[in-house]
Amino acid sequence: MKIIKLLLIASIFLFIRYTEYSAPPIIIEKIDRLTLDKDILVNNNWSNLSKLHEWGYKISFSKDNEFTIEVIGEGGDVSGGKFLVKDNIVTLTWENHHSGKETKRILCYLTFVTDDPFYTQALECSDKISYYQSSSLKKTGSEITIFKTKAILVLEKKMVAKSNVKLREYPNRSARVSECISYHHGENKLSYLPAGTSVIIYARTLKMETIDEKSEYWYFVRHLIDGYCTYSNGESTPTGWVFGAYIE
Repeated sequence: MKIIKLLLIASIFLFIRYTEYSAPPIIIEKIDRLTLDKDILVNNNWSNLSKLHEWGYKISFSKDNEFTIEVIGEGGDVSGGKFLVKDNIVTLTWENHHSGKETKRILCYLTFVTDDPFYTQALECSDKISYYQSSSLKKTGSEITIFKTKAILVLEKKMVAKSNVKLREYPNRSARVSECISYHHGENKLSYLPAGTSVIIYARTLKMETIDEKSEYWYFVRHLIDGYCTYSNGESTPTGWVFGAYIE
């Protein structure tokens, strides 16, 4: 009887230890999984930054099966480890440099993008981060939808504000203005982009509009104001729409 009790106690003890220290398996759905191999990973740039965000992560893969994840923006933290591709899934593994033991593991697969207007494919990872594939950027002239606004993708280039111009949330003169509180300039609230401000254009509206007797498209842009910006609408993305007559 004592032997049976001891065996029972030992079984319970082993069960508790197993459930406490064994990591649960990571399950990846098989929906819309695309072909993925080492060459695709190594020969592409991968980032969740897209065109809509101010900061994010960039992941790089090397031929010796190592990867690096870097924070794009203030801080620039870097981490990395080893990767392995099998059955169209890449496993990212971090290890303790001293013990060599695995400290973290993430699985990713290549799939079609549904949440970004500019890219068609991305690595979807089990930590809920999407890394957009650089070579899957849609072609110039493609019709896209940016926050419910239909637009045409244009050749990405830098332009300059000819005069003070307002950055709006939508391509409409009555749309809300994205105001910038610029810490670089003594926390002054900027309700416009000052003359001379550089912007990068990404897309334009489908049709021209006439404002103040000037006919032009609205352009979706990212401004390049020098400084830290917090926006009055609660967003931290330096993008919006400007009327084309006021940039060159």
